[in-house]
Amino acid sequence: MLKRISFTMAVVYGLIIIATISTLDFLIILTYRQEQLDKNQDRQIAFAEIIGNVVKDKLDDIMELNGTMRENSAKLDGRVLIVNKENKVLADNYAYYIGKQLDNDEVVRVIESKEQAIQYYHMDNQNIMIVATPILENKQLTGVVLISVSVDQIYQDVKDLEHQVIIISVIACIIAIFLSFIFGRKLSSPIEKLTAASEEILRGKLDTKVDIVRNDEIGKLQEEIHW
Repeated sequence: MLKRISFTMAVVYGLIIIATISTLDFLIILTYRQEQLDKNQDRQIAFAEIIGNVVKDKLDDIMELNGTMRENSAKLDGRVLIVNKENKVLADNYAYYIGKQLDNDEVVRVIESKEQAIQYYHMDNQNIMIVATPILENKQLTGVVLISVSVDQIYQDVKDLEHQVIIISVIACIIAIFLSFIFGRKLSSPIEKLTAASEEILRGKLDTKVDIVRNDEIGKLQEEIHW
């Protein structure tokens, strides 16, 4: 009986602890992931707005536009395009799409709404974030800044954190289950003694004593048996 009660308590408390820790792990990882994506998103939006303000007076001069855009996007690890309201690429920091028509949903949304558009994609085994920001002149749309950057590093950081959290959680669960087992034995031991004493009394040994010193319900039960 002692082993059964101890084991049952260890399992019950262990499951409760595992469920609690698993929930906290999920929330920690989800919150961290969202915070990192939001920070990166804010940086790219701010950068797109800066680029838009720098180049908005140069949309009619393709050479100057591309030179200015490349100069200001040199530190960005991603692609930057300047697109006019006819979906034609005016500038590309990699000089590949210049003069081509661009079929991009985010650009279309910006042209239609004059508001920023943000979307995440998984393409060519990469996680990509696309930010499209309107270039406005006297509240009139004159073009769109389109930025695409990899967010693989963020996902890798989240995965690394996930591994660390899992390892720590597994260790915590093992310790918690062990402590639950110890607590179960401590609680079940006086119950075992009372059970044995009750069986002795039923056999006619009315002078049976139980050596338990407690101030809780188990202690009161001992006093009742002695009485």
